[in-house]
Amino acid sequence: MASNSPDLTRITLGIIPHAVLLDLDMPPVAGQPSLESMRANRSLAIMKIISVGEKARLTDLEASISRGANAYVTRPISPTELYRTLQKHLEPRPRHFLRIRVLFKTTVISGTTGRASFATALSEQGIFIRTLKPFPVGTRVKVSLDLPSPKPIVLDAEVLYAIAPEPDRLTDPGMGLKFVDMSSEIKAGMRKFIEEQLMGEGWEGIF
Repeated sequence: MASNSPDLTRITLGIIPHAVLLDLDMPPVAGQPSLESMRANRSLAIMKIISVGEKARLTDLEASISRGANAYVTRPISPTELYRTLQKHLEPRPRHFLRIRVLFKTTVISGTTGRASFATALSEQGIFIRTLKPFPVGTRVKVSLDLPSPKPIVLDAEVLYAIAPEPDRLTDPGMGLKFVDMSSEIKAGMRKFIEEQLMGEGWEGIF
C-alpha cells in the first residue's frame, strides 16, 4: 500500500511489481499527476497500471488510458472484473474466470460407476478432481459437490483432460471437468461463492 508516488518508488526498490492499482485521487508529485509521474520513472516503466475510481468518474477513468494507464476498474471493485483485467494484461493465455484452490469432497458418476475423491481447484466453469483413476477424456459425468450448502450440488460435466501421476513433479494427478448445461442461477451462485472465498467472507445464502 502506497499513499503517494514517492512511497511507491521507495517500496518497489529492487522489487518491481507486475501491476499496480492506482487511485485517480493519488496525490501529485511536484505538481505532476501521479500517473504521468510514474510513467516517467524508467524503473517502473514495465509495470502495468490499472486506474481505479467510482463509476461516476467513468470519463476520467477512460481518459487515464490515453495518459498511460493500461486499463481501469470501477469501485466497488468486482473480484471477477479485476481478475479478468489482470489476466488480460499479465498472462500470455489469460483466464476469464476466477479459479481458487479448494479441498472438499466430490463424487463423480459415469453410468453406474461412482468415484469419491477431493476437488482441489474450482471455477464457475469447471473443477479439478484429484484422483488416480480419471475417467477417459470426453466422458460425460455427473459430479456431486460437497460445498457448504444445504445439500450437495449435483452438476453435469465433461472430462476435458487428465493428468497422470508424476513422482518427480509436485502436481496433483486427476482430471479436469467442465460444467455443462449449468443453470444461470447455479452459475451466479458459484461465482458469488468463489468471490466471497477470495474476499474472506461468508457463504450463507449463496446456493
